[in-house]
Amino acid sequence: MPIRVLVVVQPSVSHYRAPFLRALIAQDDIEFELVGRVNRAMGSTGDPAAASEEILARVGELRRIGLLKALYWDRGLVTKVLRTTAGAIVLEGNVYGVSNWIAIAVARIRRRKVIFWGHAWKRPESGAKLRLRKAFYRLADGHLTYGDWAPAFAASVGLDARTFVPVYNSIYSRRELASEPPRTRRPTRTQGALSLLYSGRLTARHQVDQAIVSVIAANERGHDVRLTIVGDGPERERAEELSRGSDAIVMLGAVYDLDRLRELYEDADFAVSPGATGLNVIQALGFAVPVIAASGDPQSGPEIEAVLDGVTGVLYPAKGAGEALTEKIVALASLPDETYASYSAAAKALVEERYTAEAHAVAVARVVKHILTS
Repeated sequence: MPIRVLVVVQPSVSHYRAPFLRALIAQDDIEFELVGRVNRAMGSTGDPAAASEEILARVGELRRIGLLKALYWDRGLVTKVLRTTAGAIVLEGNVYGVSNWIAIAVARIRRRKVIFWGHAWKRPESGAKLRLRKAFYRLADGHLTYGDWAPAFAASVGLDARTFVPVYNSIYSRRELASEPPRTRRPTRTQGALSLLYSGRLTARHQVDQAIVSVIAANERGHDVRLTIVGDGPERERAEELSRGSDAIVMLGAVYDLDRLRELYEDADFAVSPGATGLNVIQALGFAVPVIAASGDPQSGPEIEAVLDGVTGVLYPAKGAGEALTEKIVALASLPDETYASYSAAAKALVEERYTAEAHAVAVARVVKHILTS
């Protein structure tokens, strides 16, 4: 009889979580009972916010209610934990969820294992926040993290790093990425140009304005650099203003269709991520497109770890980023094909190893099974 585990899907049951959830459900050794928040409303740009009806039919819906300041309550969570026959509960590892604290108490009374799923830490922390988070994290039997940095930081502040296990993250399945072989040269190499693609939200923390300014500066130095911007958000108007008058910059708005995204990445030499790096780099690397990203940006998530400098792409310092990004773009314009091919191959291999929906699901199942049987 398979092990039964209740999972609160993080961060929500959205369209990009669907491949991972299909792979998770397909695991043989564990029967996963799924609950989570669902955003059923379409975004203003047609963003398919929720997963397909096929996935939604497998998920018990939770409703989030805001409390004081950052505190919140997920309606339905405690009831699910109280009634489930699961031997382990995978909860959001968020200290501000009041319902999480109650759910943990209920799980312990029922002698269920408790596992957290979340970032744990994205950056160093100290003081009262660190003490509170450490106390909260000690309540769990294990932690599913998005990257390798969090376990190392946990050890540095006196927690058991062995309980923090990276399972990484994902967007697409292996099947969806199967047609993207590693590249042997840059797509625009024969044209003497450099084609960049930004795909993501247009917000202040994503700093797409830096990419626009840097591309314009590189072209003023006599280079032929092009930038395609895919995405929408509150900074779109400012981005349009900055790029006005430049034929090198094209703004397409939000694109969610996989085939259309595939076409856009096929024309790109590099993806660029000036700030708040996250799943956008996993998307690019999955298409075998190396990434240019800012290192040391406090807004970036653990996915920045996938951009290995000189291996799957290149990094530049977030401090003084405008000039640093321009210099990096200029240098990449003359990158040898052999080096570029090695970046592309390493990018593809890393995603296949860690960041596909199947790899993500297998990692989660492996860690959960180990916790339940140890």
